[in-house]
Amino acid sequence: MTEPATPADPGALPAAPAAPPRRLVLAPLAAAGWGLLAAGVGLGLTLLAVRLTPAEEGWTDIVVGALGLIASVGLGVTVWLGLLARAAARLFSRGRRLAPVIASAAAVLALVVAWSLLAPRVGDGGAPSSVAEALALLPLVLAVAAPSAVFAWWGRGDAPAA
Repeated sequence: MTEPATPADPGALPAAPAAPPRRLVLAPLAAAGWGLLAAGVGLGLTLLAVRLTPAEEGWTDIVVGALGLIASVGLGVTVWLGLLARAAARLFSRGRRLAPVIASAAAVLALVVAWSLLAPRVGDGGAPSSVAEALALLPLVLAVAAPSAVFAWWGRGDAPAA
């Protein structure tokens, strides 16, 4: 009888094949797209709730709208992070899956905070409307692209050793 093959170092994690660079970029983009779609559905349901709620007092619409907005953002972020974690589980080897998700979330949070601090300064500059509109879309584009950049950078370390 032959004995089953055993790894040389039983404590070492098995090496996973390197993920294709295309998947490293597209998986986080898909997660962001589904997160934005979930937030959009939540906002649509919020608008429907505002329309259907009887407005006995003037504050009803504001309260329902604010709660719906918070719930929609929470839903979108939850879907995005869940799909980002799923993509990391498929793309990276064991022991290297959590860091790109945390780094992606931190990058997006840093972009949102930076933009929140810079936007009032840029908006008051008297820029033409086309420039102002382009600058308004910049944080969304950067927030969607940042996780792909993090995943692509993180995926460089999963290449098999030659």
